[in-house]
Amino acid sequence: MIATCGAGGCATGGGSLAISGSHLTAEVAGDVAPTKIVDVTVSTGSPLTFMVSGSTRVLSGSVTVQHNVARYTATATFDAVVFGQAGCCFPTSGTVTATFGGGPFKGATETLTFGSACGEVQLTTTSGNTFHRTLQSCL
Repeated sequence: MIATCGAGGCATGGGSLAISGSHLTAEVAGDVAPTKIVDVTVSTGSPLTFMVSGSTRVLSGSVTVQHNVARYTATATFDAVVFGQAGCCFPTSGTVTATFGGGPFKGATETLTFGSACGEVQLTTTSGNTFHRTLQSCL
């Protein structure tokens, strides 16, 4: 990963984050040999960009996750995802759209749209169904 910061530093000037291929794996111990349960590669084609203005942060760009066991990819595109509402750890505007390549959802998309109230989201699934939810906790 390479972070590039603006003249005022990342905390005040924003910048970009490039992920050139982070490979993550996990295994579960078995009777004879471990079984691989997770094998993913995460990358950005172009760096994610983030802008900072006061307490507001805006994230845009795309991240691709390759599922190396199931052999498909998903690209999450962050479109002007805004953080910064006082007392709220969730975004309060913007969208994240996942586009699937391969697997049972090849070519399908799903979209998470952040509402202006803290934690309010709308999920539009690959089948076109829409659900409204309130997110409960931040990491």
